[in-house]
Parts: sequence; C-alpha cells; structure tokens
Amino acid sequence: MSVTKILLRNNLHKQCFSADDQVQRAHTLPTLLLSRLQALRNETAIADSQKNYSFEETVLRAITIAITLRRQGGVRYNDCVGLFIEASADLALGMWGILFAGAAYLPLATDYPPERLSYMLNDARVKLILSNRHSQSYLAGLPLPDVTICNIDDMPMASFEEMNQLLVNLYEQDGTDLAYVIYTSGTTGKPKGVLISQQAIVNQLCWIAKEGYLDHSHRILQKTPISFDAAQWELLGMCCGACVVIAEPGSNRDPESLVRQIKQHEITTLQGVPTLLQALSELNDFSSCHSLHSLFSGGEGLSRKLARCLLHIMPKARLGPVIN
Repeated sequence: MSVTKILLRNNLHKQCFSADDQVQRAHTLPTLLLSRLQALRNETAIADSQKNYSFEETVLRAITIAITLRRQGGVRYNDCVGLFIEASADLALGMWGILFAGAAYLPLATDYPPERLSYMLNDARVKLILSNRHSQSYLAGLPLPDVTICNIDDMPMASFEEMNQLLVNLYEQDGTDLAYVIYTSGTTGKPKGVLISQQAIVNQLCWIAKEGYLDHSHRILQKTPISFDAAQWELLGMCCGACVVIAEPGSNRDPESLVRQIKQHEITTLQGVPTLLQALSELNDFSSCHSLHSLFSGGEGLSRKLARCLLHIMPKARLGPVIN
C-alpha cells in the first residue's frame, strides 16, 4: 500500500510543499516528514545494525502504529505516551508512531532505575507505554497500575480507509500541540517535565536544514541516550531528509566503537559533548573517518583549543552549533 497514492487521492500532496517553503509552512513533525516523502520515498530514512527502512516504509509503519494506538489504546491528541524501547530502529519507528497518532512521546531510558521510571510515569500521567518484545521484559517488575503496555511487534496492518482518515486528520493538527515531554536530570531536586510543542521542534529542524547542517546527503549517527533533549533532533533528522543511523547501545561511552560505526555506516554528522570529542581526537583512527564532515558540540563548554584540534584533524569538517 502506497502512502503517496493516499496523499494524491486526497490532494494532500499539495500540502507536501517543496523544500523551499518548509520553514514558513511546516507546523508539525508528521507533515514535515511527509513533505520529504515524494522525493525520498525509496531512500533510507532509518537504519541500525540489522535493518533499514526507507522513507515510505517508515511512514507506513508509523501510520500502522498510530492507528493501533488510537483504535486499541484510546490515544488522543496531546496525550502523553511513554516510549520504552532500547536503542534500535524500533525506537525511531515507535517515536513516529506516537507522533502520527497526534500524541506526545515521553522518552524513557531502558536503563533508568525503577523509581525514576515510576516517578516520571506518574508525574506525566501516562496511561500507555509503547515498547517492543525485547524491551518489554524490563517493565515486568515495575508497578504500573492503570498503565497499558502496547507492543509494536504485535500490531495488525491498518485498512486503507483507516490510513486515509489518519492522514487527513494529520493536516488539521496545530503547531501548538505537543511533540514530546522531556524530564530534567533532577540534580537540584525532583526531575521536572518540560513540554515541547510541535512548532518549537519544527523551527529547530527547519533552521538546521536551512543552514545546511542536515539534508538528504547526510547520515547522522544517533548515539545520544534518548533521555537527553539533544537526542531528539538526532532521531528526528529524517525531517531534514537525512538518514538516521541508530548507534549500538552504549556507544556514547565508547570512542573506539564510534569510530568503527562511523566508518561502517559512512556517517557524515556526529554530535557529542566536548569530553567525548576530546577522546575521539586522541584516537589515531579518528582522522581516517573520511565521510565525517559535520561535528556538533553541546552539554559542556567547547574550548578553542579543542575546536582547533578537531579542525586540524579534519580540515574539511564543519563545526556545527555549540549548545551549552
């Protein structure tokens, strides 16, 4: 079943505006992703060590998940849905399924202690958690009264009519609707939930695309833990036309593994805290990551010394925005 055909049937392709108009006209993440579909439908949108999904396959899978969440889970616009999946292509697919359902996702790290997970779920009033077979087992010992766990591995294919209606409804969603909820670390007290609107994250992604930091020729390595806000634009990079490669779990703490994966997947774009970038710069093999041409830094102050060192190792690379 072709998503593009449904868009054409409903004249929704006219709202899948050209790249030149995206900054002015995109209001939500699903419509921004759909705007890439016609040009990139057969290109890879999501990949991990075992699977690849094209833009068409990603959207189709997201729609299937979204319809099941709405039909069986009772999910409605602006509901907060927990996302509990280990680092894999399933994580990105689950995220898009929640977004296509019109809900906001709450990223839940699979290595969080039970008491933190319970606090976040209660504080955000989560009634449904989206998981998969592998990750669901970690929830077994967690007290989850009145919370439904939905498994993306057990979702039936949606009908053409259901897909059609969902896509029509997507274009009625507003930029003020929620995209995701992110919790602070809680180092100065209890973790606090921050509500991020659709328009806010769309503005960020459109700016990244406009400045040339991400486009259809880029492959970004998504290695930041999902519980950090910085991980979200990595996961959502396909809205800019980029291919999102999900790094192996724990890669953010393993510079040697990162170098290997950069070479294996021909990664062009990498984000890291200066501590990690420093560790990478000290590896002899880092200079042979010839595909890498964009480096983003955040979380800590990037010194001029380290910036010069990185550009010396990779003279053709571009240092992206620094966020402290």
